[in-house]
Amino acid sequence: MTAVHVFLRTNKIECHLKDLGEVARNNWTHILKAVENRIVGGTATTPDKYPFLVQFYNRGGLCGGTILTSKTVMTAAHCFGHNKNLEEMKIFTNSRFTFDFNARIHGVWSFAVHEDYNVKYVFANDIAIIMIHDKFMFSPQVQKATLVDTDVWMKEKEDFIATGWGETKYGEGIKNQDLRKVHLHYVSKEKCEAENNLELGPEMFCLHGDGERDTCRGDSGGGVLWKDKLEGKIVGGQPVKIESFPFAVLFYNDGSICSGVILNSLSLLTAAHCFQVNKNKNKMEIALGSQYIQDFNAEIFEVLDIVIHEDYSKIMHFSSDIALIFLKESIRFDEKKQRAVLVDTEDWMKCYGNENDWRKCHYHRYVKAAGWGWTKYGGSLSGLGLLQTTLRYVPRHECEKLHSLALAEDMFCLYGDATRDTCKGDSGGGVVWNG
Repeated sequence: MTAVHVFLRTNKIECHLKDLGEVARNNWTHILKAVENRIVGGTATTPDKYPFLVQFYNRGGLCGGTILTSKTVMTAAHCFGHNKNLEEMKIFTNSRFTFDFNARIHGVWSFAVHEDYNVKYVFANDIAIIMIHDKFMFSPQVQKATLVDTDVWMKEKEDFIATGWGETKYGEGIKNQDLRKVHLHYVSKEKCEAENNLELGPEMFCLHGDGERDTCRGDSGGGVLWKDKLEGKIVGGQPVKIESFPFAVLFYNDGSICSGVILNSLSLLTAAHCFQVNKNKNKMEIALGSQYIQDFNAEIFEVLDIVIHEDYSKIMHFSSDIALIFLKESIRFDEKKQRAVLVDTEDWMKCYGNENDWRKCHYHRYVKAAGWGWTKYGGSLSGLGLLQTTLRYVPRHECEKLHSLALAEDMFCLYGDATRDTCKGDSGGGVVWNG
C-alpha cells in the first residue's frame, strides 16, 4: 500500500496528522507508533530556512511545532497522549539537531488540546496550542509562520515541503538527527480515500511522497510549507540593518508598539496617538538598537515623562499628532544609537519638471520610512526585523482630492505607488530625506 499522509486543516494552516497507509496496515492499533512521523528520503537543511519550526519535547517524546505568535506554538494533539505534566515539557527554537545544546529552551506555561480531538473518529481535530512562559526572541532563525489564507494549493501534484528531526529510516529510532526536509505532493481527498480504503474528515487533506519520501516518528505537529517561503515586508519593504536607521527606536506601551526618533540623549519624538491605549509611564519601555521586535540585544530605557501636543486632535482628527518622551537616564550613542538630524528646509517638497501633473514632477528625492510594524494590511507584526520602504511626496491639494479629505497645515502626504506603505506598529517613526 502506498504511504499517503493526511493533514489537518484548521484556520487555513496545515498541520501533520498521520501516515494513514501505516495506520491502515495496523488496523488502527498501536496508534502513536504509527503516527509519530519521521523524515525519510529527505535532505539536510538549516533552521534559518524554516525559522517557524520548533522541537517539542514531552517526557522523552519528540514532536515538531509551528510558531504562531511570540508566545504560542501549534502542534498535534496526539503529542500529549502519554504525558500532560507541564514541568516535563520543553520547546526548543533554532535547533539544527535533536538535543541541540545551542538551541534556546522555553518552558511550557499551558496547553490546549482541541475539545473535539478523537471525538467523531480517530485523530479527528488532532491539533493543540502550546503557550510558553516567556516570549520568543524573533531573529533570522526564529520567526512566526505565515498562515495560508487560500485554497488554491489544493491541486493535484502541488508541491509541499515537510521538515523535522525524526527518524530517517523506518524502525531506526530517533538519534542525534539533524533537521531535514522532504518534498511531498497533494493528493485529492477522493483519490486518497479510494487508494487507502478509509474515510477522511472534512478538516483533513493528503500529501504523498511517491513511495520514496516520507515523514515519520518525531516529526508530528510540524506543519508543511507551501511555495517554500515566508512573507515579510513593511507592505512592500526590505530588511535593513538598524545601523542604517540608528535614530529609530521601539516604543512599547502596555502591549502596543509604536516607533520613535531620538532627538537628544534624553528625549524622543513619537506620535501623540500612541498614548491612546495607556498614559501610565510604568507600563512604557523604550528599546534602542533593536534589529528585531523583542531583541534581547537591545538596550531598554524607562520613561520619566511624556508631553503630548496641547492641540492634538483639536482642529481635526490627528492634527498636531506629536509627542515627546523623556528618559530616566541618558543614551550612550554608538553606531546603533544616534540622534536624528532634523530637516530645516522645505526643498524636498519642490517640484522640478511638470508642475501641472504631480506624477511627472521630479521632487528633490524620494523619502524612506522604516519600522517593525505590520507587513500587510490586517496582518501581523514583522518577524523579519526592521524593514524599510521608499515613498514619494504628493502635494497637499492632490492628496486631498485623491482621498476626499482635508489636511491640517502641519500634515503632508507620502505615496507608495500602491505597493509600498507604512502600517500598524510604525506610527511615530518619522521619514528620512537626503540620507
